[in-house]
Amino acid sequence: MSEQTMMMIAIAVVAVVVVVAVWMLSRRRKTAALRARFGPEYDHVLRSTRTPAEAERELLKRQSRVEAFSIKPLSREDADRFSARAKMRIDSAPHGGASRRSSSTIRATR
Repeated sequence: MSEQTMMMIAIAVVAVVVVVAVWMLSRRRKTAALRARFGPEYDHVLRSTRTPAEAERELLKRQSRVEAFSIKPLSREDADRFSARAKMRIDSAPHGGASRRSSSTIRATR
């Protein structure tokens, strides 16, 4: 083999190594970003799918669906009003908003 052929092979090998390294780094960053965004849900989806790639596709679908929502922050007054209304519902519910099962569990563990 000529020196020029050897040089071309070496360049091709280095190029393939660089492409693979960039691809792996990109996947790691994507995984880290999804883990940071979804927290424990990332692990839950990972357990419920066959492959990590499938789990990440599912999470990306969820992310794009939620980003399409038109979410507007509540005013302070609205937030206080909704919070008070929710507290009233919880306080007026049987067992203070807890189910019978959780109430009996709490009594049993005391």
